[in-house]
Amino acid sequence: MKHLPHNRRGHPVNLAVVDMQGSQWNLVYTIGRKGHPKPVLSAGWLDFVKVKCLRSGDHIMFKVEPNALYTIGVKRRIRLLGAEVWTAVF
Repeated sequence: MKHLPHNRRGHPVNLAVVDMQGSQWNLVYTIGRKGHPKPVLSAGWLDFVKVKCLRSGDHIMFKVEPNALYTIGVKRRIRLLGAEVWTAVF
């Protein structure tokens, strides 16, 4: 959370991210006004989830880039030769 753009609680912030194929996604995140300060992705997030076929349990990673963009990646746990391993989804 410390690497996300500054956000006053309750105020939406635009977050431009680029996936591993180079497609840009414009997401919006907010931090709730009360309770634990967890970021919540809203606008644009459901489209990303549907297009990328994300599942419960997938790990989402954001990498900070020097040009004010973030790279977004997804890892998924799979079974390979009887062992569980994490692999990049895209």
